[in-house]
Amino acid sequence: PIAQADNDANSANGLINGVSSNGYVCSNDGCAPTDETDWWKIYGYKGDIVQIGFSGSMNNPAWWCPGDGWEADFSIHDSSGSQLSIQALDDSSSSTTLSTTLSSAGWVYAKIKGKNSWCNDGLDYTLTPSINQANRDTDEDGFIDTDDACDLVPGTSTNDRKGCPDQDLDGWSDPDGGWGP
Repeated sequence: PIAQADNDANSANGLINGVSSNGYVCSNDGCAPTDETDWWKIYGYKGDIVQIGFSGSMNNPAWWCPGDGWEADFSIHDSSGSQLSIQALDDSSSSTTLSTTLSSAGWVYAKIKGKNSWCNDGLDYTLTPSINQANRDTDEDGFIDTDDACDLVPGTSTNDRKGCPDQDLDGWSDPDGGWGP
């Protein structure tokens, strides 16, 4: 079989928020090229809802196999490799969207694995990722970025600039250059 650079999570291709990417997988049963598994990844932050849409279609169906179709598993995984959700797909159910809400910053991986059905199983697919950032907490301090005055620096202040450093824990942010006593 032909070795591809994206056959495991360590060599996954990158996805870009809102940009569709195309790929091909094929179980080793006569189709060519043979590339049974593809991995993709996209980075998100705490609170992000990462959605990855999938749509697939048969690649080069064999004329001697009337009624043949493709089968594949589409799954998403977290940074540790744990599978978060999986959907079995075929030519009768050729699209779906899987999603996860991130509890911390990290990669979300998408895996597409061609399965052996009746004849040649080549599958062209498109992945479309989207990230809902409405509840993003980049610095993971408990304040979502839209309410966090210091969204890149973790902090606990609540009385003035929410989410900024508060070393004396009085609720007021620490003074910094240009303002304060």
